[in-house]
Parts: sequence; C-alpha cells; structure tokens
Amino acid sequence: MIGDLAGPEFFRYSSVLDQESQHVARIYATALQRTAEKKGEADQVLDELAAVIDDLFANEPELERFLSSAAVRPAEKEAAIRKAFGARVSDLLLDFLLVLNRHRRLDRLRAVAFYYRTLRDQRNHVARVFVRSARPLSESQLEAVRRMAEKSRP
Repeated sequence: MIGDLAGPEFFRYSSVLDQESQHVARIYATALQRTAEKKGEADQVLDELAAVIDDLFANEPELERFLSSAAVRPAEKEAAIRKAFGARVSDLLLDFLLVLNRHRRLDRLRAVAFYYRTLRDQRNHVARVFVRSARPLSESQLEAVRRMAEKSRP
C-alpha cells in the first residue's frame, strides 16, 4: 500500500488549515498531479511524497519545522531542500519543492500530499475507509468492515 498520507498524522495538522490554505494546497496538488501524469510519474511522485511525509518528517520533525518556518529565508531552505531531497526524490518532485519554497508555501506540503493522494485515488477509482475504534478490531470485525466497504462500491 502506498504511504499513509491521510493517517492520524495528517489530521493532527489539518485541523489548523483554514479554507484558503486548503484551496492553495489543492491547486498545487492538482498542478503536480497533472505534470506527473504527463511525464508518467504520477504513482512514483505519490510514493515519494509519502516517503517524505511518513518517513522523513516522522523521523526528523525538525526538518519539517525548519521548512515550514516563516523565519527562515527561502535561500536557506533551498540549500536544505537540495541537500535533504536531491538524491531521495525525482527531479520533478525536487523542482516542485523548490517552487513551493519560492512561493513560500512549504508549510502546505503535508496538505498538498494529502490532496495529491486524493486526486490519485479519484483517478484510480479508489475509496479510502477510515475506522476509528476505542479498541483494536478483531480479525472478524476487520473483515466485516472490508465487506461493507466492498458493498458500497459503485
């Protein structure tokens, strides 16, 4: 399964996004998705975004804070982006991160990643089901949720 861009970590941060921030994130996600599709790299970019959000930022939260900070100059962020991501991501995603930086939108990266995956899911006719439970679900309960989700497919 491709990364958990809409897991609990995203929602922890998404609650602070206002509608304008969400709109901006959707615009950037749409532009990235269209470009990635034209280049045949749409799924690869999704995997890379998931790796950045789910792995890199989870293991190095100070990097996310640094990139999101309005107090850090874009030139400093650009150097950090090139160093941190240059060998880890495709040229397309690296260029996209640099565009976000130039437009002072790196603080929207988590939301952009979420909307990018949403667009890919729509394109691939995938529906995500999120279940929140007070206790871990048993295998039979998980199977019941799977059956209900399958029944609700168009």
